[in-house]
Amino acid sequence: MNLEETLRDHHLKVTKGRLQVLKLMEEAEGPMKADEVYDSIPRSICSSLSTVYRILNQLSEKGILKSTMYQNGIMYYSYNNGQHRHYIVCSECGRVAALENCPMDAIDNYIRKDTGFDITGHVFELTGICPNCKHK
Repeated sequence: MNLEETLRDHHLKVTKGRLQVLKLMEEAEGPMKADEVYDSIPRSICSSLSTVYRILNQLSEKGILKSTMYQNGIMYYSYNNGQHRHYIVCSECGRVAALENCPMDAIDNYIRKDTGFDITGHVFELTGICPNCKHK
């Protein structure tokens, strides 16, 4: 499905701003902050940070993007491709790095066996100091 169809299927008008934000998020290697999205989009398409916030919120409300607020109090957005990932956030500079595997799978299995609950989701957040900040 192309990006225009994605917007239409979610009952959103196809605009240059929405398409540009969606394309950027689909190609991003990890979650992005609103100001990073704003800095990556030509001003001729999104002239203000408030426009970017509005688009990110609309796409999140429709489930096209995922929005997560980390312990640093900043909201991060990522394309919702149906896979779930976990990240570690540098508490100094805000850099985000993806974890290759979900460390919660074993815990989910233990809890499922111990309680009989079907685990439908979990939140797992790590913070730390990235190599660049550690060496400063």
